[in-house]
Amino acid sequence: MRRIPRLSETADGQKWVKQFAEGPDRAAAAELLDAMLLLDGEQVADSQRAGIEQLFARRFTGFSPRRKPIALYAEREFAESAIFSSSKIADKKGRVRLRADGPKSVKAISPRRGSARVGSEGPTAFVISQMVERTGSRYLNHPGPESVRKRNVSVIAIVTDLIGSGTRVTTMLNKFWRVPTIRAWWSLGWVRFGVVSSAATKPGLEKVLNHRTRPEVIAEYTVPTLEDFEAGLAIRWRELIQNYGPPAGRGADAGGFAGTSALIAFTYRIPNNTPSIVHQSGGGWRALYTGPVPQSAKTAFLPLSEEENLENSVEAAGLELTSPQSVEETKLLLVLSAMRARISRDSRLELSERAYLSATDVEAALQLATSLDLLSLNGRLTDKGHLFLQSSLKKEKPGKEVPTNEEPYYPWSLREPRGHAPSVRRSSERPR
Repeated sequence: MRRIPRLSETADGQKWVKQFAEGPDRAAAAELLDAMLLLDGEQVADSQRAGIEQLFARRFTGFSPRRKPIALYAEREFAESAIFSSSKIADKKGRVRLRADGPKSVKAISPRRGSARVGSEGPTAFVISQMVERTGSRYLNHPGPESVRKRNVSVIAIVTDLIGSGTRVTTMLNKFWRVPTIRAWWSLGWVRFGVVSSAATKPGLEKVLNHRTRPEVIAEYTVPTLEDFEAGLAIRWRELIQNYGPPAGRGADAGGFAGTSALIAFTYRIPNNTPSIVHQSGGGWRALYTGPVPQSAKTAFLPLSEEENLENSVEAAGLELTSPQSVEETKLLLVLSAMRARISRDSRLELSERAYLSATDVEAALQLATSLDLLSLNGRLTDKGHLFLQSSLKKEKPGKEVPTNEEPYYPWSLREPRGHAPSVRRSSERPR
């Protein structure tokens, strides 16, 4: 099985870890690094493209099927109070109404606060351009209100790389909502909202889903936060955040923006949703890295083939196959073996975490299981499903355990396999 080095094993990871006192603190710091979800830039772009296509394929209720195209907007900061400008115009009956009339197109990229710095909206805007270039009949690139009217847009979609706290996405949704014309279209069922993200924390995802616009949200990867881990380990990590490094970083407090404490890193940046000890330098403290990932640490981000990822997912889940299986059958086994009760819409995220698979893979496996009569229509394993598991899996074995601390911890949240099994055994209990 191909093995990719853990982040704490890379030269840059070791330099960062050595800033902590030798002993339990240093061991806990290494575990913090290895709990992070690591995403390569191409993985982010691939998941954004897949999410946009998935959004187009989904059926939205409550509006005319004639209104098909999707308007795509890169998530970014807006100085304006609303996305579109409006003017007072008299209707046919002489009543004066506010009507969205500008701009002709929305800027995909705008330097922040008058500086020359561009954030992750740059790569996201390029993904949007690619989608429009490939299928211009389906997607519009940052259109203004006139283009939305002319093309009968059915969905206004915000595209981003990360839903951390959910604040920036909901702020952008609010700025669309402040346009009277858009509120009218929404109330008439002519337009709906969507959000496509490469990754999301569970609190951020919940915040966006509960926005007044009730957007359809698609996120490929689940980002672990401190709250997703066993309490003892989370407490140790919080002590590290309080006792080491700068007290704040890049507009965020020590725990990350809005206290998110997200454990994620991209090859092109570390977001400020992470604890400040990870992303911020200052006062003699050195961040894990600033800007793009150094070549040494980049080795921990290298993507695996689908077959290699599945091998590692099987090992991470503590399973052993009785015989080699196809890619589809292996995903099916991972998902069905991770089931604890009847499957519902809300439990799909938990399945993704326990099966070490993406949300897309889980959904595809559930559909296949239903078509093969392994899963009933109400989301329970059938007798045929139980037999399939019994014949395909050997007796469960515990995952590999390395006693790096006096008290072992049990991670609750999905992190993409990186060529190795987790350093501690995963809890078999139902996630909180």
